[in-house]
Amino acid sequence: MDFEQKIAEQKEAEKIAAELNAAIEKFRANNAAALALTVETVKTTDEKTINNAINAYNKLNDNAKDALSAEKALLDSLSLKITQIKDKNETEVGKLL
Repeated sequence: MDFEQKIAEQKEAEKIAAELNAAIEKFRANNAAALALTVETVKTTDEKTINNAINAYNKLNDNAKDALSAEKALLDSLSLKITQIKDKNETEVGKLL
């Protein structure tokens, strides 16, 4: 492999890394409201925001998904918590009827 080819490969690797970092930062910025929630603060009214973030995550490439695994775990826990809240509310309403 000659020097010019090595430089071209390095530039391509840098371009791919920059695109990956841009995708990660865009995801975090676009979904900041969902990512700021905790299982203690989440409400059923946050469901659309969380689902939108999960849908955005699902559209990312595998490298970006790997880099955002902590964010995905948070979104999954928030989604589960909303389901639990809704189930509890339905049970309580059922008891009142």
